[in-house]
Amino acid sequence: MKVACLHFVVIAVLTHAFAWAQQLSNDSPDTLTFENGTLANGIYSNECFGFSLPIPAGWEVNDAVTAGGKAQHRSDKSLLLLDLHQQGKPGGIILNAWDSAGHSGGAQDFVSDAVRAQVNFPTEKRELVRETFAVDYGGRHFFRSDYEAIMRDTLVYLAYVFTEFRGYFIGETLASSSPTGLDEAASSLQRISFQEDQVNPACVMGPYDPTTSRVHIEQGVSKGY
Repeated sequence: MKVACLHFVVIAVLTHAFAWAQQLSNDSPDTLTFENGTLANGIYSNECFGFSLPIPAGWEVNDAVTAGGKAQHRSDKSLLLLDLHQQGKPGGIILNAWDSAGHSGGAQDFVSDAVRAQVNFPTEKRELVRETFAVDYGGRHFFRSDYEAIMRDTLVYLAYVFTEFRGYFIGETLASSSPTGLDEAASSLQRISFQEDQVNPACVMGPYDPTTSRVHIEQGVSKGY
């Protein structure tokens, strides 16, 4: 019962970090857009973002959020690419992409600013655990920073891990009930592989549609308490 409750809290925290994601419907499945990732043989691939990521063992795609590799738009103009969870264990991995043109610094500054914003969240007890540091995955420099949050009397460990590629910050937001679990979630990036770092001119960003359905967020969590 405790594991199930903690799992709900962890997923809620991740969802809050990517609040109000919205589903995009493209008229043609053949349209080459950033939203159209693919899932095949346990591997997520995205030709527009130019990378592939095997689904780590023991993790499953949350089909209620990113079924078939279909990304979701967020109101901040980022894309939620993949939502992963573990059966019977607390924890979550969200693969996301932000347009780097909307940020003045590189990936290191992006991660630092994102975690600082989370730590300074006014209505929850949050604390920085590790300052931003570099780590290599798939032959590229990523940057990671960890923090912890207490939600509903439950301590949750979280991290941002991102790199800059093809004009986007691409990476994961992680959550776990322990520091060890957080490191294990971060290890999902060990098998990521990238194509050339050149924008694919055939790719377009689909229109943001505010009329589409929102991912449900439990009311108390969405308000930050």
